[in-house]
Amino acid sequence: MANPRDTKSPIILATIVTKDRRPWLADQTVHLHLRSAWQQATAWRAGHYVILPDHLYVFAIDDGSKLSPDEWIRFWQSRFNRLHCKPSLRWGAESIIRKLKPSESYKHIWSQIRQHPVRHGLVEKAWEWPFQGEVYELR
Repeated sequence: MANPRDTKSPIILATIVTKDRRPWLADQTVHLHLRSAWQQATAWRAGHYVILPDHLYVFAIDDGSKLSPDEWIRFWQSRFNRLHCKPSLRWGAESIIRKLKPSESYKHIWSQIRQHPVRHGLVEKAWEWPFQGEVYELR
């Protein structure tokens, strides 16, 4: 039997950094503005995410649009910039996009990604990190 994900758009994992890796992302207001920007950027649906001080990880799936992942990222970054109104806080020029293979488990990869705050020494347990969550459930 074929994997049901074979016929759908693949889930991506995007890694986005701040300009010069400045640590400004791990902030409650930034967190709220990112969630709002992802909710407005409906061409792709953001799933689980974790926000670290100088970079973030977000899973997403194309919602039937013709936008590339990079175009979607630029769109939500522009929405975020309008909401956040701090021009000194800038995004890095490039993002890393990884398409999950149909054989890969989204839940398994998420369980690894959500450990990054622990690996960086920010918390002892992943669930303690306040700058993570899920915007939409991805399947």
